[in-house]
Amino acid sequence: SIKYIVFDLDNDEIPQNFETITLFSVLHHTCNIEKNSRKIANACKRIIIETRLNESGSKFINGKWKKTTSWTHNDIDELIRMLEYLFPGFFLIKNYGQGDKDRYILEFGKQGFF
Repeated sequence: SIKYIVFDLDNDEIPQNFETITLFSVLHHTCNIEKNSRKIANACKRIIIETRLNESGSKFINGKWKKTTSWTHNDIDELIRMLEYLFPGFFLIKNYGQGDKDRYILEFGKQGFF
């Protein structure tokens, strides 16, 4: 059984705890990546994220597009280290490789649960 919930990470709390949170081209479109990553890490046991080595996000706020978060990494290991830092207590379980538009699919798990 899968339950999808849509909300604004920048302005809302995550409404409950989940086994898995999926982030498909999401994180770089938030204004406060560190705060939002910790919200996610505190609300689940597993994170599946789809992202590229280089991302540049924006968000429609008050009728205008505002730049949000961006990052540039030379390789997948750098990206994984950044994500493990952003999601405290999580470690890479599996790199599923690149899919559409050179986006990696990465699975992270909370230490002690996997």
